[in-house]
Amino acid sequence: MIIGIVTESFWPRINGVSNSVLRTAKYLKSQGHEVIVIAAGQNQTEEPLDVEVIRINSITVPSIHDYDLAITTKRQLEKIFEKKGFELLHIASPFVLGEIALRAAKVLEIPTVAVYQTDVTGFAKYYGYSTVSKFSDLWLSHIHNLATLNLVPSNWAMTKLEELNVKNLNIWGRGVDTNAFNPKNRDLSLRLKWNERADIFVGYVGRLAPEKNIEDLKYIPDSPRIQVIVIGDGPSRCKLEEDMPNAIFTGRLTGDQLNQAYASLDVLMAPGRNETFCQVAQEGLAAGLCVVAPEQGATHELIIPNETGFIYNNVSDESFKYIFKNLLSDPNLLQRISLSARSSVEENTWDNVCQQLLTHYGNALGKKLASVA
Repeated sequence: MIIGIVTESFWPRINGVSNSVLRTAKYLKSQGHEVIVIAAGQNQTEEPLDVEVIRINSITVPSIHDYDLAITTKRQLEKIFEKKGFELLHIASPFVLGEIALRAAKVLEIPTVAVYQTDVTGFAKYYGYSTVSKFSDLWLSHIHNLATLNLVPSNWAMTKLEELNVKNLNIWGRGVDTNAFNPKNRDLSLRLKWNERADIFVGYVGRLAPEKNIEDLKYIPDSPRIQVIVIGDGPSRCKLEEDMPNAIFTGRLTGDQLNQAYASLDVLMAPGRNETFCQVAQEGLAAGLCVVAPEQGATHELIIPNETGFIYNNVSDESFKYIFKNLLSDPNLLQRISLSARSSVEENTWDNVCQQLLTHYGNALGKKLASVA
């Protein structure tokens, strides 16, 4: 099958959308499908996969990190789609390029699978664009109702799109690299380097930005036995360093360094309240970490309370502090949680998850055949 993957974000951008596209394209190619990626944004380096990548002219939006605004037309995309002979289009996190692609596909009667990944409305409020939130909801509804089939990563995301009257919804989760994110990568020397006296290392991994609610870490009880580790970079770093002078800020880590850092933590804070899935939390579980997340957003769906982590409502509540008091008072609790955390996601390999995706592709093709009949 000739499959086109249209994505708003791709290499060299490193984020959830880009990573999912890379993993999906790699798997589809391994299964004998011809894959062509159509991406916003330019790349001055070698492409990361042995698949054709068509780059669409775009501009960067200064106030929005990791986003390239595609400059193209429906007719231009129609020409590309006709030339390549796509049998199905996978539209990753559609917003601008994805919307144009969906309209072009509709004209050419190409089945489309749109993957919802980003809560644009929620993020907009953190960047002073709250006045456009109503418009963005209407826009999302318009976009996803153009697709043959819509895939969402969580029940939370499903409910959100249902409230926007989006049709043809199914759940498709995310895979995790269980070799890279693995307790075996734990590095005792790294823990000693971080803090020789602490025995509970609580970390955050990801972009340091307002929408990630990292300020929740300020409410972790002050104890000589707890060391806070912040892994990542972003516009909020300076303010966070001022607010949390005892925390260790590693900057952005990748590859083996990131894998070792994950596994060397004990607890992962995933405080974002607008996450449609939270891949970082799944990576933490794979590394055997106790994951702590708020009730808001989708992250809590990955957690089995008191078995693989803890869920809180508000950091100012006593219940939040109790989580850490509990961990400090029971030396065996983290070990029990670690084993359960790892086992809870071991089957969520990218191969297994992408196998499910092929089933969804079949459903989208079936819908097209049914509509023709």
